[in-house]
Amino acid sequence: MTPFIDDFKQCLACIGIPDLSQDILSFHIDLDNFKQINDTQGHSVGDALLVAISRCMVATLREVDVVARLGGDEFVVLLPETDSETARLVLERLHTNLRMLLQSFDKNASTSIGAVVIPAGNETGILELLAAADATMYSVKTVSKDGLAFSVEST
Repeated sequence: MTPFIDDFKQCLACIGIPDLSQDILSFHIDLDNFKQINDTQGHSVGDALLVAISRCMVATLREVDVVARLGGDEFVVLLPETDSETARLVLERLHTNLRMLLQSFDKNASTSIGAVVIPAGNETGILELLAAADATMYSVKTVSKDGLAFSVEST
């Protein structure tokens, strides 16, 4: 077991998920054109944008949900006990709120979001969950930036 997986499992346990025996939703969020913001407006503006994005996500989501910065301009969001329909609504609301925020910083800034719901009882592991959400996010970036994709893993 890696330290990351140990920390991740501990994080899940803190929000009441001792394992993947209940529905869990993972969003992977990547900021489009973030390097351009740092290069043209400076790293202090980029840093302020990262803080603003974090605050926007926390304000948009429930207290029990987890927002984490993976590094650079990538974030992961975990929503426990979230069914597919609720997940779609949350995903759309989060994307809209982030779009409005980003436009106030730079008209070319946007987010690409990939979301995966793993239904209760699925034996998919933590790394597979994160990899599936990441792959879904990158499929958005490949087709067009400023978008979102949603996938439900089969049981």
